[in-house]
Formats: sequence, C-alpha cells, structure tokens
Amino acid sequence: MHPQPVPESPSTILVVDDDEGALADYDRHLSGHARLLAASSGEGAVELVRQEVAAGGQIHAAFVDVQLRGPVGGLETLRRILALDPEVMCVVVGADANQPPDA
Repeated sequence: MHPQPVPESPSTILVVDDDEGALADYDRHLSGHARLLAASSGEGAVELVRQEVAAGGQIHAAFVDVQLRGPVGGLETLRRILALDPEVMCVVVGADANQPPDA
C-alpha cells in the first residue's frame, strides 16, 4: 500500500496526551496525512474542539489517552468532546510506560 497524497482539505485529527513524547510521535507519523491539533490536557482538548466547532470546522478523529492526568481525565475528556461534536470518531489510547511490550 502506497501513501496517498494529502488532499487540499485534509482531515483534522485531535491528539490528547500528557506525554510530550507521545504527542511528538503523533506529529511525526500523522502530520503528513492530516491537520493535527494537539493538547496535553483534557481542558485544552475541549477548548480546541470548542474553537474548531465555533469556526465552522470539524474534527474527524480524536486519539485520547485514557490515563490522562489532571482534573479532567481521559474518559471525561471523551464525554466532553462528544457533547460538543457527536460526529467525532474517538479512539481510546492507553499504555503503561513501565510495562514491557511483551507483558
């Protein structure tokens, strides 16, 4: 399968993770294929969605760390995103950095 060129109006993907390294990985792998919005907190993610919707835009997919730290955790972030735009395809992401990949 060959990579497809980015269309003139690429999809918008929101990535939410409190790990800056994870956000950099998303950017490295997805930025050539979609317009990325990144947030390191649930509050920041909800604000990005609010701004995008207010501007008439659409977020097509959201990758949200279920283990997001802070006052607004991963599941609550998903609830708030979907309350603002129920059409967002949400992907729940979770990993334990202290657990080996083969565990």
